[in-house]
Amino acid sequence: MADTDNIPTPQTPPPWASLSSKEEKQWGELDTIKLNNDKGWLKAYGHVVIVVTYIIASIFIVAFLILAFHYLAPNSWTWLDQSQINKIQSMLFSGSMGAIFINTMRTQLSKAI
Repeated sequence: MADTDNIPTPQTPPPWASLSSKEEKQWGELDTIKLNNDKGWLKAYGHVVIVVTYIIASIFIVAFLILAFHYLAPNSWTWLDQSQINKIQSMLFSGSMGAIFINTMRTQLSKAI
């Protein structure tokens, strides 16, 4: 004979038993719960994309204003040397910053429509 006859029966349900009853109550609403979770994640992702878009646009605008200032102001007011100005020019006019910005905006606008 096996030792299974000597196993005592538990007096109280285990601590996780209340969680299983909650799951059973919500079993019919799982699709709604999943949909709400997905909406929450998409909303959070949308906020992150908006913040990153504003940061990239702000960097682009500040870099453009600094470049314009260095071309328009007298030499005694400028603080960047020619190599630094060339780096700003290559960043602004290479198209990579604009392409990233436009691609991000196009993706977000297509989701909104």
